[in-house]
Amino acid sequence: MKGGYGIVILAAGESSRLNFPKQLLEINGTSFLKKTVQVGCSFPVPVITVLGFNYARLEREINPLPTEVVLNINWKKGIGSSIKCGLDYLHRNHPDIERVIFMTCDQPYVDVELLQRMIDAHEAGHNIVAASYNNDYGMPILVDQMYFKEVLKIKDSDDFSILTMVYGAFGVSFPLGAIDIDTEEQWVEYFQKVKNL
Repeated sequence: MKGGYGIVILAAGESSRLNFPKQLLEINGTSFLKKTVQVGCSFPVPVITVLGFNYARLEREINPLPTEVVLNINWKKGIGSSIKCGLDYLHRNHPDIERVIFMTCDQPYVDVELLQRMIDAHEAGHNIVAASYNNDYGMPILVDQMYFKEVLKIKDSDDFSILTMVYGAFGVSFPLGAIDIDTEEQWVEYFQKVKNL
């Protein structure tokens, strides 16, 4: 793997539709947030975790994992504010970073193998690489530095959709990316599947 990579984990939201912090949902005794950070920290690169709601509790959850924790004071404005917060912190504190992988913590099937496939695609010449599922691009997404200024223009309430719409992306097939946990019904369905494996 070439140098100059960074990882930003977006975990600042309130999980209002779930009525419980999704970051703390557990499978096999490990919370979604901790598992996501562990996946990111499997790579020898700076890993930034952006927190907001319930900051103190979530910061304890991932201590002492080797991630740099950042507080997004604007987390209520939407995921776009966390995207920009994480990238800005990474740029200021690790100016050698040339490409960033952005992840959320509510996709339980994201693993090291997926991130490595995305890195391989970038090193093959693709400047925006996104997980591909449901006939669309989604998270995680890898963005080259040539698009950092565009990322910083994302509205607070938006995600990467406008970036991939305007500039395109190379899709890495990840059908399980469609499984994310936003509601109690989704959590119950996912938990039952895992329990019955």
